Amino acid sequence: MAIAVKYIHEGMRGAPVLSGTVGTLIALLDTFLLSGWGLVTATGINVAGGIATVGLNAGETFEVGSVVLVAGATPAALNGEQRVLTASATSVTFATTAADGAASGTITVKYAPVGGWEKAFTGTNLAVYRSTDVTGARMYYRVQDTSTTVARIVGYVGMTGVSTGTGPFPTSAQRSGGSYWPKSTVAGSAPVPYLLAADGRMVLASICAGAAVVADYVNAPVYGFGELVALNPAGDTWASVVAFAGSDWAYYPSPGSLSAATSDAVYLARAHTGTGASIAAKVASYCQGGGGSGIDPFMGAYPSAVDGRLLLSRRFVGVGAADATPRAEVPGLLACPQIVPHDAFVRLDKVVCAGDLAGRTLRATRALENSFEYPVISTASSGVSFIDVTGPWRPQA
Repeated sequence: MAIAVKYIHEGMRGAPVLSGTVGTLIALLDTFLLSGWGLVTATGINVAGGIATVGLNAGETFEVGSVVLVAGATPAALNGEQRVLTASATSVTFATTAADGAASGTITVKYAPVGGWEKAFTGTNLAVYRSTDVTGARMYYRVQDTSTTVARIVGYVGMTGVSTGTGPFPTSAQRSGGSYWPKSTVAGSAPVPYLLAADGRMVLASICAGAAVVADYVNAPVYGFGELVALNPAGDTWASVVAFAGSDWAYYPSPGSLSAATSDAVYLARAHTGTGASIAAKVASYCQGGGGSGIDPFMGAYPSAVDGRLLLSRRFVGVGAADATPRAEVPGLLACPQIVPHDAFVRLDKVVCAGDLAGRTLRATRALENSFEYPVISTASSGVSFIDVTGPWRPQA
């Protein structure tokens, strides 16, 4: 069975390098959404008591919690997408229904791509991605990766070619040339840290553009494209979004960020009524006192003085830029309505959830919303957001 939510970051073996170089964002999206990465040939698989142990050559391991794709094994129950339970330098394990014993075959293992996406059209450093989920809205997302430090992204209701489409969001009047996704604050091959997470309808991206200049500059708002989780029980075909930096000036990314406290410039395909063209909309949290995630005193400080908890709130997109009436939720992104000490969470820290989110693991992203280039070693909290890397992100049938 396919696992809905996958993630990738720069520290995973075989992950692509993102930098201030033309084409590197598309290469990353292709790898993450379509092909997978880190392919190796296993030395064998042995099953005992519902746990499969995959033997690997030294250094060819996979990250705990990630999803791998196993192929070529007999019995066939071992093949397909599997979530890594434990890992060492020479093995990983996953749960299985296969019978006890050793597997046969030439067995390969790689990090599984998200799946559920296609590359509908291509060009030179141009790509159009579209969900293959026939139950979804299936909008088109055109990525122009022809510059060094930023890419441009536009959603379309319909497309007939890599540069020919109808119903753009944002429109050229709203954002001439499309939205901005900063890759790096400087041109060149210096690697940039990143965390992407996605299901078959939505991609979230936290890109530490400033780290190309100074390694400690890892604050990164969360951008994205894809289909939100509609709150209207009847559905909302037009709740597809492109979220982005406010301009190509990467020091001030917040106006279109999904994680910003006061974002009012993400763009949806149409209004919730289904009329008109692209609209700007406000993004907020259900529990929000005016501050950004992790720097919001609304519910006190973390850890809670009452029960020690980290408090979390889902993010939603409102019906317009001036109207925060909740229209659709941002899948996979959670905000914290507390003041979080600056050293409580570092980038990519894991949070294993309980309560309503039991069974899920979150990864932390440093979230200062007004600047990429800000050292997280400051004694002042820069805020933190959390991305659900386990899922599922959507109601299950």
